[in-house]
Amino acid sequence: MKKFLVIAVLLISSVLMAQKSHSKIKWNTSFEKAQKIAKKQNKPILMLFTGSDWCPPCKALKREFFNSPSFEKYAKKFVFMYVNFPRNKELVS
Repeated sequence: MKKFLVIAVLLISSVLMAQKSHSKIKWNTSFEKAQKIAKKQNKPILMLFTGSDWCPPCKALKREFFNSPSFEKYAKKFVFMYVNFPRNKELVS
């Protein structure tokens, strides 16, 4: 019974954490698209260069900074672009 309770608590907490870290930021992956939006809205482009599958500091930055409630108020001032350099995935052009 104790094992079941521990597993249930871990499962519930991981689901809650996944929901909490769900970003409200719209990340563009096309420079042309981000450029059009930025020009239309008269906003600067903020680019996040990352290695999504190998860079722990990059993952932490996205999870802890860009998804934080305190950054949310500043997010309205930018158009976001996600520039990914994974090691274990082939990039599609």
